[in-house]
Amino acid sequence: DRSSSAAHPPANATLTNHAEPRRLTGGPREVWSRPTKTPAAPIIPPPHHHCNGLLASRQRRPQISLSPPCAAVVERSKKMAASNLEGVLLGMGNPLLDISAVVDEAFLAKYDVKPNNAILAEDKHLPMYDELSSKENVEYIAGGATQNSIRVAQWMLQTPGATSYMGCIGKDKYGEEMKSAAKAAGVTAHYYEDEAAPTGTCAVCVVGGERSLIANLSAANCYKSEHLKKPENWALG
Repeated sequence: DRSSSAAHPPANATLTNHAEPRRLTGGPREVWSRPTKTPAAPIIPPPHHHCNGLLASRQRRPQISLSPPCAAVVERSKKMAASNLEGVLLGMGNPLLDISAVVDEAFLAKYDVKPNNAILAEDKHLPMYDELSSKENVEYIAGGATQNSIRVAQWMLQTPGATSYMGCIGKDKYGEEMKSAAKAAGVTAHYYEDEAAPTGTCAVCVVGGERSLIANLSAANCYKSEHLKKPENWALG
């Protein structure tokens, strides 16, 4: 039967390898091809796989050096990172000028202040700020929760102009001290200056390693949105 012989080779037929079974003619004896398996595709590991080095060596590709970069490359990378960090962080909050000085127990008793405490100033506390300012060991710090965070970020980034800050101060001597302290910390400060309210202050009374804080918010609560809308201030965001 032709149909059956075409589908199945006879027992005495010679078999050869071929992609598909078929009968070959042209000789005195029937020759049939034997189907062969298609070789499986090679398995290539994904990028960054631990076998990449072995694969590269098999393909005779040059190895990538993993030695530490030279000093010039490190320095260039630092400069590039520094240029990208300029103006990267902006803070807005209630600026308070910390007026810090070492005092004694008598000073605390005079202004009815408890050791290691934090309160808002009352009228009886207002003369305290000028008295602290007159002490030889006084220190001025651009404070307030947000401004403190900005100063720390500026110190960590170690890049001039990386951080900026906005808030309200008064047009007085404490406002000038605030500007100087922020500049010394490397912070780009754009303060709104209120002509009616005095600069917000925080008395930091240090006694025996403990601190008592008395905050007078004043101008810190007087920020106006018009200040933010100025082009030079809006550009900080």
